[in-house]
Amino acid sequence: MSASPLAFFDSEPGRLESIDALRGFAFIAVLLVHASQAVPEFPGRDIAKAGAYGVSLFFIASAYTLLASYNRRRSKEIAPLRSFFIRRVFRILPLFWAGILFYFFIDGTWNRGWAEGSLTWFHFTLTALLLHGWHPDTINSVVPGGWSIAAEFGFYMMAPALFQIITTWRRALAGYILACALALTINSAARGGLIALLFPEVAPWRRGSFTWLWLPAHFPTFLLGFLAYHLHDPIRAFTPKMRGALLAGACVCLLIGALSLNGALADFLFPILLAGFAIALIVWPISLLVNRFTCFVGMLSFSAYITHFAALRVMENILPLLPIHLSGFAAFASLLLGTFSLTIVASTITYHGIEKPGIALGRRLVRKLQNTSTTYSALKTA
Repeated sequence: MSASPLAFFDSEPGRLESIDALRGFAFIAVLLVHASQAVPEFPGRDIAKAGAYGVSLFFIASAYTLLASYNRRRSKEIAPLRSFFIRRVFRILPLFWAGILFYFFIDGTWNRGWAEGSLTWFHFTLTALLLHGWHPDTINSVVPGGWSIAAEFGFYMMAPALFQIITTWRRALAGYILACALALTINSAARGGLIALLFPEVAPWRRGSFTWLWLPAHFPTFLLGFLAYHLHDPIRAFTPKMRGALLAGACVCLLIGALSLNGALADFLFPILLAGFAIALIVWPISLLVNRFTCFVGMLSFSAYITHFAALRVMENILPLLPIHLSGFAAFASLLLGTFSLTIVASTITYHGIEKPGIALGRRLVRKLQNTSTTYSALKTA
């Protein structure tokens, strides 16, 4: 009999080494593409650009974890949905709000090209409420990369209903196909004039970017995380050789995809390849890929995602001051390693100083409400 994916969560709630490793790879991929954008030309730049799909891997890992965590807890808690939202809010908001303040005070003008004119209370209010993903002017203008946080939180709002509907891999597959059709329809309507009608003041290039970044465009990717979760048991029943072959094949496909895929075809196929890699790594967590380094980076990945934009700007200012001129791959490698090092230092501080206290506060609130509900139920039946 195959082990349930829930068994991985019994030792520590919400923590799975393979998922941490996946988040680590996702962050490294995102860092690769952002560093590559700062260096004009170097060998391998096209591969580094594929790191843009690291965010898709974040979404897949997140959906997998949400479903596994909810299924593990729902039979043990009095109000699992209430607890779900409390945990999500305290997981995201403390660090994200800190990011809003930080990027406001350090004058992160590299991201304000997304806004029409200067930032106002409107931009900050919508971003603080995690509603910034529904307006082209706010989706990515306050916190760099904030668009993905908006998509993530938007999915949180829908997840409880999806938990009840998508209960098998067949339903997950059908849901994914339906979501792709809906995403295509909605984005076609949006790009065909709906966004221009709703937001005529927004520049055409930002309207186009908006329809690539908002939740409808990425909703199918989240459902791939659900599909990976429900395929866990069937695939874990494979022989070790078959699981190893699956992981090797997934890695080869990702490399080929990075070398050859682009445009709309890449937007469709790359998340599928990443979902295959995710499920293969979860059922066959080899130490080459799931180890202390990748898990550590994954543990810090949310903080790293928020802080690496500032670290990248610091390194862009430092490299020209070096006594030697760097260009091409040497410039890219130096920028990448320097940014990674600064990001790890900064994100270690924010993880322990902001993320963990926020998560702990959410857990305490959940326990308090659970105890209150238990006491009330006992008094009511007495």
